[in-house]
Amino acid sequence: MKIVCPECGAAYEVSEAVARPGRPVRCAKCGEVWTPLPARGDPVAADWSSFEAEAATMPEPPAREGLAAPLSRPVHERPGVIAAAWVASVLVLVLGAWLAIAGRQQVMHAWPPSARLYAALGLEPGAMRVGTAR
Repeated sequence: MKIVCPECGAAYEVSEAVARPGRPVRCAKCGEVWTPLPARGDPVAADWSSFEAEAATMPEPPAREGLAAPLSRPVHERPGVIAAAWVASVLVLVLGAWLAIAGRQQVMHAWPPSARLYAALGLEPGAMRVGTAR
């Protein structure tokens, strides 16, 4: 039986044993999950039509009354948490840049190739001294 993903259009040849009526399948290309229905001329269509008829007569699932609301909203729905994360990220970057400049002698001692980078940026160890005679 040939099935086609409704999301991306990927086509698969699947045996009837694997694609039983009511069994959802997952597309290997895009990850979409759906329940395939065979073409009307397909020999297994009789099995599927009985499943469709049965599914149409099934009652709706019971309402979820009486259940408590979730204690907290997901992180993406709490703007204060997202703002705090951005501020913390910027502070970490600024602190890292400050440490790289303030401790440049130790960095150049531990990793000599970094001296070329500091020189290119004008941050060699003696370059930032202000008010000293040469």
